[in-house]
Amino acid sequence: MTPIISLPKAKRPREKLRQQGVESLDLIELVALILRTGSLHQDVLCLSERVVDLLRKGEWNLSSLLSIEGIGEGKASELLAALYLRDAVEAVQESPFLITPQAVYDACRDLLDKPQEHLVVFFLSSRNQEISREIVSIGTASASLLHPREIFRPAILHNASTVLLAHNHPSGDPSPSLADRNVTRQIMQAGREIDIQLIDHVVCGKDGYVSLRNTAPELFL
Repeated sequence: MTPIISLPKAKRPREKLRQQGVESLDLIELVALILRTGSLHQDVLCLSERVVDLLRKGEWNLSSLLSIEGIGEGKASELLAALYLRDAVEAVQESPFLITPQAVYDACRDLLDKPQEHLVVFFLSSRNQEISREIVSIGTASASLLHPREIFRPAILHNASTVLLAHNHPSGDPSPSLADRNVTRQIMQAGREIDIQLIDHVVCGKDGYVSLRNTAPELFL
């Protein structure tokens, strides 16, 4: 590997990125940009080549990186963070944050034309990021028919921190019924016992939506 100091300026990774775009860089050059500097005995491109060798062997972990002379914990941590950054960004883009009732309503628009009520559970991370959405009941949901295990068994399997309920009213009127309130209270109480919080129950209709947390906060106490 030619030392970076011997390369024409236009062929150095930072300059190539500036002039030709990041897609012009090969893997060694990308790693060199993250490392920024070499070690006492190795140029940054040579050091990057050793890092890439580990990657090709599938040994991309902290202990393997630290085994390379010139890679300390700081550089190793930055390399690992860079490796997983794209996956993390894609996960955020693909899994929306369900923070507001409007966001829940937007995520349930596919239910608005259904002729029957569909009760949906959103399984969420600790940051209210959607892990999964599942329909757990079709037809009129009531506390007497819906068992908490239908919600909390998959919540545990998904390692969810919180759950959020939503269902459609085929009439188009999102006003919560007594059954809606009873289901909310039942699930809230059951979740408290296993430390998985119900954060809202949103009733959706063509005429809009109603958040039970906003309109009946006593159900969540």
